[in-house]
Amino acid sequence: MLTCYQHDGDIRTVLARLVPSAGPAEMLRAATAIPAGAQWHPDAVREPLTQDMGGVLTYSRGLVLHVQAGNNDPVGWFGRADVQASSHWWVSKTGRLIQYVPAGRVAWAQAGGNSSWHSVETEGLPDEALTGAQLATLAVLYRWGRVWWGWPLTLAESPTGSGLGWHGMGGTPWGGHFDCPGETRKGQRAAILALVQTTPTPTPPEEDDVPLTDADADKVAKATISRLQSLVWDDPHPPNQPHVGALIRRTYEMTGDTLGRVTAIQTASATPAARTASEPPPVTVDDVLAGIAATTDNRPLLDILRAVTARLAELAAPSTSAPTGGTPA
Repeated sequence: MLTCYQHDGDIRTVLARLVPSAGPAEMLRAATAIPAGAQWHPDAVREPLTQDMGGVLTYSRGLVLHVQAGNNDPVGWFGRADVQASSHWWVSKTGRLIQYVPAGRVAWAQAGGNSSWHSVETEGLPDEALTGAQLATLAVLYRWGRVWWGWPLTLAESPTGSGLGWHGMGGTPWGGHFDCPGETRKGQRAAILALVQTTPTPTPPEEDDVPLTDADADKVAKATISRLQSLVWDDPHPPNQPHVGALIRRTYEMTGDTLGRVTAIQTASATPAARTASEPPPVTVDDVLAGIAATTDNRPLLDILRAVTARLAELAAPSTSAPTGGTPA
């Protein structure tokens, strides 16, 4: 069974040289970079293997066609400890698709071609043609691979090519199985690609845009405001540096205090008027100097300077009106 997988020597030793090794952390980072939709074919029955697979497969030249050289689901054969082989998919004569290895992992199917190709086993013998059901399923599989892995609509005839290939094209580096999958099935690859083109290539599903209701918009607004408040008032701040919320509050308070002082100075510098005993005493020069000394923000001081300068200019300006009871000069 599955004679195309037989290999002289310890295949684990061979694969260790052919497939770059990766530690668990590297494999996790690479695997999580592959979209979930690119890992498992949605129409395939999953029979995941727990052994006989390599590291992460992040690039694929295409799909390699194999022949089982036997019948029935080979999962039991793949699971044997002495076999040390696997394939990404298997297609039965009735068109059933089974997947054993995630598409984002290396399957042990064609030795030197494992690290850059996906693989599919087909039920039957090398001198048997693929059934109509097998051709249809292989077309469905290849159409999916075009979407998620970029398989081109071309026939691959060598390991440096890309598209729909066959096991024997890899020669000795691929295990020396020159007759796999057989001339008949090899010749049917063009029919598979023709079927792929008869229906539109599907695109990865996109999330539908759902309009927000007023209630949803209100929730988003409240959550945003809450987060902004948390950033201002609750988040930790560097040592010996004022909290941003406290700084804003203190700035607000100082601004109000400074404006109050400026108003008092402007009032005091206006034309003197009679004051009652209940009114506060007029602002003196000492009061102004004390206010200036207490202010730490330069901007209010500039406002004070401008106000004083303007008032001094008014007082220093020559009078244009005649004195009361006199005659013009």
